[in-house]
Amino acid sequence: MPGEEFHAFKSFSSSKREEIIREGVELLCRQAKPNLSVAKQFLDEKYKTNICLGTLRNCHLGEHQNNKDAHATQQVLSPVQENVLIEWIILVSDTGHCISK
Repeated sequence: MPGEEFHAFKSFSSSKREEIIREGVELLCRQAKPNLSVAKQFLDEKYKTNICLGTLRNCHLGEHQNNKDAHATQQVLSPVQENVLIEWIILVSDTGHCISK
């Protein structure tokens, strides 16, 4: 439509993208016969963006994970270890010590 500004889907924050996709999946689940094109068109018009039909389909079929879950195996530290390291860095920096060596 003239004068409307569309936004790249990647320009949204990851939590907003997940929220939009979740809304699309819920819409598809409510349909007697899921229609990806209708769900995509609804989301595109509501959020003024262009969502990838493949992503919407894969999420609906359960073949897609969010970034955090998909890359969890690549994480070097566990979340508990990461929090301990953060606390230690804050403690060391609060005492005026250099962390670089």
